[in-house]
Amino acid sequence: MDAFNFVASVFGLLLGFTLVELLADFVRVMKSRGRYRVGLLTPALAVFVMMDLLSWWSTMWTVRSALPVNYGVLLCGLGAAAVYYFAASFVFPDEPGEGSDFDDHYLAHRRKVLAPILVVSLVTLTALVILAEFKPGRVQLISIALYSAAMTIAIISRSKAVNSAMLAGLIIIYLIWAVVP
Repeated sequence: MDAFNFVASVFGLLLGFTLVELLADFVRVMKSRGRYRVGLLTPALAVFVMMDLLSWWSTMWTVRSALPVNYGVLLCGLGAAAVYYFAASFVFPDEPGEGSDFDDHYLAHRRKVLAPILVVSLVTLTALVILAEFKPGRVQLISIALYSAAMTIAIISRSKAVNSAMLAGLIIIYLIWAVVP
């Protein structure tokens, strides 16, 4: 087992548990449709968090040759995985009451989800640039700026329409990143 596989085996499990948390909640909600108003914000947030998590995972694969295997790297990886798990745990309500509105839950908890993810993304990006592992081109710089702006607006705004637009924009950014190298 090489160094990256050693590190990836630990964080693959932790990040996998985060995806399971989101997917299990998604299934639970879909099975209980009609008992509450799901809306669009919470499912869109779940999709965004899963896509963002996959992008972080993908980034780690890209820089795998530059990652030393030491306690510091393991600790940073644990911190990032913990942030994603924390954020994912707030996407859906734990025990929604009859007639609950998930859009209200989104508005009450979006900062607990989006702010930590934005911080991890910016810290990771900064570390990669400093370590010279990432030299963003124009397309990447524009998409990073749009990502950061959309995240910040979604964190600040209490408008359902604005938040819907920002989540849609964030998901579109990831769909574009999926096809543009």
